[in-house]
Amino acid sequence: MSHMKNRFGRGLALACVLALILSAGLLTAPSSPRAGERADANTPGLHQSPIDLPARPPAETPSHQINIRYGDTTEHLIHRDHTIELQYDAGSAVEFDAVEYTLEQLHFHTPSEHLVGHKRFPVELHLVHHAPNGRALVIGVLFEVGSPNALVEQILSDAPNDIGRIDNEAHLNVAKIFPSEKHFYAYVGSLTTPPYEEGIQSLVLSEHPSISPEQVVRLLVLEGGNARGVQPLNGRAIEGS
Repeated sequence: MSHMKNRFGRGLALACVLALILSAGLLTAPSSPRAGERADANTPGLHQSPIDLPARPPAETPSHQINIRYGDTTEHLIHRDHTIELQYDAGSAVEFDAVEYTLEQLHFHTPSEHLVGHKRFPVELHLVHHAPNGRALVIGVLFEVGSPNALVEQILSDAPNDIGRIDNEAHLNVAKIFPSEKHFYAYVGSLTTPPYEEGIQSLVLSEHPSISPEQVVRLLVLEGGNARGVQPLNGRAIEGS
């Protein structure tokens, strides 16, 4: 019971922090970790994620082609100590530059890890994929505060309230959050959790689906602030897709 009280108290505190961030308009890119950000003791490498993306994506690069083929999955929801994760059934994939990457799992960060034009968003969804050769591709989706999101609502309603896992036969399809016309920022980055492996193809959707303030708070209470601080660009190219 004390564990649940502590968790609830932490969630209320973080919800207050989120309200302050939202009231400030998510305006500034931090030079040091802000509320909800993880501070890294020893950051490896020069090509790390997340980064502060330009306000507008670059013109589409013809050599970058993306084809998203997501189907339904049954729910395999895991409440980890740092995030809410959904493990995806086999059969969904993204084809990027003629390489097929299988969708394995998705998870959330509150607040967002990537910034756009120095602005932070309340929530970021990561979709983690791997190719047969072991290469990884991560798609980031940044949410704007607005109307409730049906996919997020289903995950929030069915996820365990405490650390643990739930498997059930309910179906969902993450493709529903993507608009018909999709545009991405594209750059080579890293995982945002240890060991911060580099060489990850990172795509960030330039369109922003909505999420309600109430859903943001519920997600924050469940997983806590879990955003890694913004990393230097170090001369990397940011392209469009």
